[in-house]
This record gives sequence, C-alpha cells and structure tokens, in this order.
Amino acid sequence: MNAADISGFCDLNITYNADTKLLERIQEFDYRAIALNWTVNVSDSNITVPSKKKKGVSQNNAKIDIFPEELDLAFRNIIAKNYKHLRVFLRITIIFMNHEQLKLVLSSPQIKRYDIIAVVPVNSAAYEHACINTSIDLISFEIGVSNFKPTGKLHKTLISRSGYFEISYGQGLRSSKNRQELITMTQYFSIYGKSKNAIISSGASQYLDLRNPFDVANLGLLFGLSNDMAKKALSHNCKMLLLIAAGRKYGKTAITVELMDESEEPKRKRPKLDTNDKLTNVTQSISSLSTNESS
Repeated sequence: MNAADISGFCDLNITYNADTKLLERIQEFDYRAIALNWTVNVSDSNITVPSKKKKGVSQNNAKIDIFPEELDLAFRNIIAKNYKHLRVFLRITIIFMNHEQLKLVLSSPQIKRYDIIAVVPVNSAAYEHACINTSIDLISFEIGVSNFKPTGKLHKTLISRSGYFEISYGQGLRSSKNRQELITMTQYFSIYGKSKNAIISSGASQYLDLRNPFDVANLGLLFGLSNDMAKKALSHNCKMLLLIAAGRKYGKTAITVELMDESEEPKRKRPKLDTNDKLTNVTQSISSLSTNESS
C-alpha cells in the first residue's frame, strides 16, 4: 500500500473489529487514510528470549501465540470495495514491560504482516528502550497502563531517529479524569519536543468515538499544539510516518511493485512509429503548411 500520494486527513488507530457504522462516519468526515489496529499485551506474560538455541531451531521461529492465526480482513475488504478514495493500512500495537518481551515479538515472521509497528511502554525502562529501537515506528501511551514520565533527552532521541509519538484523543472522551491525564502526558511531549513528530488519532472502535478532523484540530490547544500543528499531526505527519515505516519494512529499494486493482486499466501506450511512418507524417505536415500559405 503506497503512502506517497496520500493527501488529506488520516486516522492511524482504528480498532480492527470496529463497528461497521464507523465506515460511514469516516467517509462523512473525508478521512483519506486509516490504519486498522491490533493490540497485543505481553507485559503480564512470561515471554522471554531463550538464552541458548536448540540445534536446528532458530530463535526467530519461536512460537508466539499472541498473533491471530488469520487476520480478519473483512473490514478492510469492505472499505477497498466501497470506498475507493480511502487507503487502509495494518498496524500492531504491542504493550510490553521489558526489552526481552519486545525482542521476541519483533523477531516473529508474523510481524511482517503489519505496516506500522507501535508500542505502549508500561514503565520507564520500556519507554527508554522504545525511544532507541529503530524497529519501532510509533510510541503511544495508555491511561491506566503506562507508568512512565517522558524525558527531554529520550524524546529528542526518538525524534532524531525519525520515530513518532501518538496522541490518542479517544481516551480523553471516557471521563474527566482520563482527559486530565491525557492533557498532562501530552504537555510533557509539547515541552520537551515542541510537539515534533506527533500524530493525533482516535483509537475508535465505534462511530461515536470518531470526531471531525477540524474539531480534533481545535482540541490541539489542550495538547500544547497550535491549530496548524494539530492539522499537521492529522495529515502530513501521518504520511511521513507511513513512508518511514515502509522504509523500515522493505528496506532501501529502487523499485516497489504493487498489485493493480482489477478495476483499474493500464494506460494504453501510443504505438511506436517506424522511420517511414515518421517521414510520411513530416511530408504531410509540410504539404499541409504549403497549401495553407498559398491560399
């Protein structure tokens, strides 16, 4: 899925099994790109990286049961069929406590299914690791789960490696307490990084969770963002995140090949003319010009 030609507002955090009514609302608000999100929590598990490899068994092939056997892409297929203007990407969000948990998840071949790799650090150590890990595209936080305080040094490290952080406004809609915690956390990012590399998303699972992008931009003031910065966090920054994530996923490539939609027809090329045809055309053009001048 190519992100280079995306223009307009994006929401890169839509729950993958969201209410189908949400589609109509997405279209109504004219969002141009969304990411369907799967969240997996390994923070309370006993996942560890084996210290020794068994003979003939690669650590990368370790069995991890946190991924669905088959991705339920019905929601994505409905969008592709009925909403041609909307680009749909796949995202996974990993809630983790230590680097060993994250390392094992990232080493799974199944991680390649996803276009965006996001994380929710549970503690300060996890947050520090997320800021320096170039395999992570996006750092988010979840109220009631994340227990860390952003620091200026780590936030600058995140920005310098082209990493992004997420402000999910949907959390602030649930209660006044959540709203206050959301504002407090986003103010840290505003102070330390001038809100650079920020994206704003909804985390919506039903249509009532989604807001008009212009209304969301107005909420940016609560998050330490100007109206223009908030609009950028809903559009340009999302596009850049997708491009950087694609570079991480596919590496440096000269050519990217994508399957063409069946409804699209290739542009017809004009047939090449041989030398005799070209001379005939030139002769006819000169004759026509001479006739016009004589008349």
